[in-house]
Amino acid sequence: MASIATLPLELLQHIFYYACVSTTNEDAHVYRMAVKRDYPELPFQHVLLQVCHQWHNAAGAALRLWSSIRIQWFRKSLVDVKRIQQIVQGVIQRTGTAPLDIALPGDAWDAVARCFIPESTRWKILSVSNAYSSLQISQYRALQDKLPALETLIFFPRQPTDCTPEIWKEYANAVSLMLSNAPCLRRVSGHLDLLSLSFPWKQIEEVIVHLGPNAKPRDRFHWSEDLKNCTSVRDLMIFGEPPKYNTDIRMPSVQYLRCMSFSERWLACLTLPALRRLLVHGIALPNLPGLVARSGCQLNALAINIPPALDDSTVSNFRAILPYLPRLESLKLYYYLPLAETRSPLRVVPRLAELLDPVANANALPLLAEFCLSLVHTSGADAHLSGVEGDGETEIMLRTALAVTESILRPTMRFASIDLENISKIMGSMDEQVVLGLAEFVKLQARARSEGVLTRVRLVVKLAENGNRVLMDSYLK
Repeated sequence: MASIATLPLELLQHIFYYACVSTTNEDAHVYRMAVKRDYPELPFQHVLLQVCHQWHNAAGAALRLWSSIRIQWFRKSLVDVKRIQQIVQGVIQRTGTAPLDIALPGDAWDAVARCFIPESTRWKILSVSNAYSSLQISQYRALQDKLPALETLIFFPRQPTDCTPEIWKEYANAVSLMLSNAPCLRRVSGHLDLLSLSFPWKQIEEVIVHLGPNAKPRDRFHWSEDLKNCTSVRDLMIFGEPPKYNTDIRMPSVQYLRCMSFSERWLACLTLPALRRLLVHGIALPNLPGLVARSGCQLNALAINIPPALDDSTVSNFRAILPYLPRLESLKLYYYLPLAETRSPLRVVPRLAELLDPVANANALPLLAEFCLSLVHTSGADAHLSGVEGDGETEIMLRTALAVTESILRPTMRFASIDLENISKIMGSMDEQVVLGLAEFVKLQARARSEGVLTRVRLVVKLAENGNRVLMDSYLK
């Protein structure tokens, strides 16, 4: 076996990258420092630097280990701020001229922003909590005309408990100045109050809005007027409670809407003539025909988060929307049974066949080209209710998913996928060989080949909600 010392530099740096990334989330930051009380938790990168000269040089030269930075600064931290600033300064020096993805939640901005500001021309993504401090406001002003590469700005949700009207006015002015000349800015995320700021809205294409406690008191009626300022937004994601049902919010440029909370009420008050893609909770399905009719839009892609109950109303509501989707090409269904849920997934998941029967018969969704089914369930906590062990639950759910997907395949389709994730406190014994032996898997494989549809089947066991074990990840055609 070859020694690790003989590995090519690129491969060694690739290994280091996955050793430093603490999550499977592709958007997560690679360099993550947590500053708690009287000490900082230094990331794994600093360990790599101390192993040997080869690792020190390889890790130090791997820009992506250092250029995606998150400094989590908790309140009441008693650490030596100057020491932390020196560490951060050293990290920034290792990034060379690479674009920077920076996240400064909590109180981190006031503590370490001064280390990043000299490199503001390299900022690509900035995520920050609003402290509304005089230091933050003055530094925002000083950033005017110094953000030529900034593409994404994220304000972390944070309740502004001490933001007076005077402070808010200063803050709003500072943010407006900071962004007055940010030519690459396309994506903005934050509290609804950001909608009332003097952003360069004509160039913003993606907005994520969190509706929660306001920094400045506003009647909910004005939310609709603020949303209308987003004249070029194509991608809109909304969290939180909407205005009243009779509010009409017309946004002619939005092509993609993602709305999981209070989605039934949002669909009742939005008019989106350009809408093509929609991600919505299953409880909102009764209001989907009204949105389509009112907007005159043609949906090409629909993703639905199915309610845990998956009862008769869900089935009937799904079937009722099918006539309004003649141009639909992509259908994605997500089903998640949380740990606190007492019902067994075995009582619910078999109803998927009933839900999708109109699609399986090819009478509905004639242009369907992509179908994705994602099932997440927990075993152990609810297995005793059904009399089936955790592995038995997983197998029955997988058999159902395989059969449902096989029934939907047709020559017009290009891709289908099944993603089954089992969260368990005890690792199951089910492995790939068992999956390959399932009659439903063999049937799906044969159907995928005969119809020429690329099909993916992925089975994951997550132990104690921390760490994945991929039991199977196969492409069939």
